[in-house]
Amino acid sequence: MTRAEEKGQLVIELAAEYLSVSSLSALLRALQAALREVAMADADVAAHFAQRPQPILVLSKVSSEGTLTLHFTFAGPKDSKPLADLSAQVFGPFMARFGEFLKALPQPSLWGTASRGKLGRRYESELERRMDEVRAHIRRFGTATLRFGGHEVRVQGEHMEIE
Repeated sequence: MTRAEEKGQLVIELAAEYLSVSSLSALLRALQAALREVAMADADVAAHFAQRPQPILVLSKVSSEGTLTLHFTFAGPKDSKPLADLSAQVFGPFMARFGEFLKALPQPSLWGTASRGKLGRRYESELERRMDEVRAHIRRFGTATLRFGGHEVRVQGEHMEIE
């Protein structure tokens, strides 16, 4: 799938040599919770999720060619029709805030390892806690890429690149 075809979809690529089902499940739960926090932070977007039944987060495509590639979108709860506008209203801010969160993390020391900060870290918000969960789970895969629109985050162990 080309980048043009990915429009309206959050894409996550994971190194796919051997994937732990527990790690993948934990990542999906953390991602869903972080997306919910981002959605609820915007009154216009939150209104969509106040309706019953709520829009659902779906895997619109899964592929594997050396990497496991997951394509996410929001869909209507009754007809499963993709909701591209709603997806963009959630995924765009999620990627922007995830990038901001990563940039605010402690920088690597002179010896190349990231300083860990305090144990028992206190988060400024529930969203920050959820972003940290996504970061922690995504790092377990060794190499991973998250992308939506013009945003891309590449993770390789301790090394992270944000575009």
